[in-house]
Amino acid sequence: NFRLGFGSFVDKRVAPYVSTRTNRLNDPCLDGCDSPYSYRHITSLVNNSQEFNAGIQARRISGNLDSPEGGFDGFLQSIVCQDLIGWRETARRLLLYITDAGFHYAGDGKLGGAFVPHTGECLTGPQDGNTPVDYEEYFRLDYPSIGQIQQNLRRFDIIPIFAAVSSAQLFYTSLAEALEGAFVGTLESDSGNVVTLINDSYNNISQRVLILPDNVQNIAFNITPVNCPTLDNDGNCDGLQIGERADFDITLTLLQCTNDMTTQKD
Repeated sequence: NFRLGFGSFVDKRVAPYVSTRTNRLNDPCLDGCDSPYSYRHITSLVNNSQEFNAGIQARRISGNLDSPEGGFDGFLQSIVCQDLIGWRETARRLLLYITDAGFHYAGDGKLGGAFVPHTGECLTGPQDGNTPVDYEEYFRLDYPSIGQIQQNLRRFDIIPIFAAVSSAQLFYTSLAEALEGAFVGTLESDSGNVVTLINDSYNNISQRVLILPDNVQNIAFNITPVNCPTLDNDGNCDGLQIGERADFDITLTLLQCTNDMTTQKD
């Protein structure tokens, strides 16, 4: 019982991220490539694998100028555009990000004239039937920040998986440390192991339990697994199989009283 969907990204369609010479803007490879775009939503989540595969096979590559890619624009839209993507309420949500380069983030957009901080809102769609739809606010809004990505992943309970070639691995290993529950895998140069990466990541996710409390002012949480098959390097409960149980000790500590707290008197 699973659904698949996908979109693709290149970079902001302005200099210095892409060439604005007419011939290069129309075909950055000068060999039949797609004109560059920021983010393109192509297929919403469907349970028809043939439709999914047909959509992928119909895509053509594109290209940008600088080494980092503009994937964060599309990554955030894939998270917050719940209706467009078709995320289900009661499902384990995985977002796979496949790349061979680093990423632009908040602040980088100013080089291309995108001075307005990203709003963190869904700004793509609606989609007309099966026609792909593009994110068009790239020229005005800066790239999202890592904090915005993290906040919305948590808000919508989505687990990111980064499949990056070895030369870009360090970027995404560092990024994953800031994104709770993220997985990073090494992508072969021909992307031939992407299915294996997804399978391994899913198995790890399905066997792990994380309890992540909200950030509440003046309250400290201490969460300790006390009955788990194994603990990972971060002390999280891991290795759970179907039917097994995990127990946790949870303590809350009030750090200080605030003015809006009332005192009950006998």
